[in-house]
Amino acid sequence: MRLTDPIRQYCFRVEIDGIAVAAFQSVTGLDAKVQMTEYREGTDRGGVRKLPAFPAYESNITLVRGQTSVNSAFWDWHKELAAGQIVRHDGSIILCNEAGDDQIRWDWREGWLCELSGGELDAGSVEVMINTAQICHEELHCTYLT
Repeated sequence: MRLTDPIRQYCFRVEIDGIAVAAFQSVTGLDAKVQMTEYREGTDRGGVRKLPAFPAYESNITLVRGQTSVNSAFWDWHKELAAGQIVRHDGSIILCNEAGDDQIRWDWREGWLCELSGGELDAGSVEVMINTAQICHEELHCTYLT
């Protein structure tokens, strides 16, 4: 049996509707769970049975990046939502190995921009301005590509 090294977390891209949208510093919220329901019959002498109910995607996908002057896609998306146009997009986060080959893919479905932060301004700082976008979604699937 051949052992392989773990995939490092720094090489990834984000696609919305199949198009790479921007470079990001970090992505969180790639989790899913199956909710549980408790069940007990009158003849059960011990505690309760725990049964799987339905999948839940309670965490939003959070994308963090440095502000650039060339990409206003998230602010444009927010503007549509603020005007009452519910615009949903499918998207993906793709983790690559050091050679740039796709290794793991998380695909979300029916996502919409539920929070957008333009960052902080501080005249005494030399730090990069950071934007944060949160995407609510209805499904998240993980596929191993190797």
